[in-house]
Amino acid sequence: ALREALESGAQDAEIERLTEALRAALENYLQALAQAGADHDPDAPPADQTVTAEDLDAMLDQVRDLAKSGAANAARQALAELEQLLENLRAPGGPGDGQAGGAGQQQGAGGQAGAVGDLIGRQRALADETFRRGETRGATGDDLAKDEGGLAGDLSGLMKSLEEGAEAEAGGKALSRALSAMRRAEGALIEENFDGARDSMEEAIANMREGAQALAKADRARAQAAQGRGGQPLRDPLGRPVGEAGGGVNVPEISDAQRARELLEELRRRLSEGERTDDEIKYLERLLERF
Repeated sequence: ALREALESGAQDAEIERLTEALRAALENYLQALAQAGADHDPDAPPADQTVTAEDLDAMLDQVRDLAKSGAANAARQALAELEQLLENLRAPGGPGDGQAGGAGQQQGAGGQAGAVGDLIGRQRALADETFRRGETRGATGDDLAKDEGGLAGDLSGLMKSLEEGAEAEAGGKALSRALSAMRRAEGALIEENFDGARDSMEEAIANMREGAQALAKADRARAQAAQGRGGQPLRDPLGRPVGEAGGGVNVPEISDAQRARELLEELRRRLSEGERTDDEIKYLERLLERF
């Protein structure tokens, strides 16, 4: 689904929603994969680290950031690298009938982190609409205030379902801050203060993202504790480091994404300079198309 969104040039809100949904789906898969390894050989010795959930999080952030910066081709390439890595997470008899499958084929997400991801996408869509409404003379915000209130209600309901312990402690605080920001956004929309509402929505998004990451981290910690090997890298059901069946997994350097963003920004800067000839402009535009 995320791959299709990148190919079709979907809006940032949709990219955000699908990214968070995929993140939660990956968390659930990795937990199941790790548990399958523990069930197969609970006493297996630790292995050298090959890939961690944090690596996958970083790669997924890379895809999202490239897409939002306008580097569509680079985002698709980063997603392809993530998909290739997942192809190496072999789990015979485990989830996915033996392998993780392509990231773009993941549908939805389970658990509370996935539910938060859906809320992030909805909030992003409301923030975008709030911006457009603020640019329109005489626009009212009553309908948006109602939608924001409904979103806050859904988040409140989700927070009540959090389990006791680390999950509620880690994710609940960030989500509580997000809820407060949503209530401020709702009030600002009633007063037709669109700029103030959007600022509060962005704050809510940032806190929901923090909360979702905390929930996912708590899930990982519980899975590791259940294995009795807290902090150890993931292993497949045969006791091998994850990725060994595919000859090892090389996690792409995040600096590659940074270089791509810097290059994209430099090309845009040069294109905005007013003293370029037509030939130079066409050349720079061709370079930008590669992104």
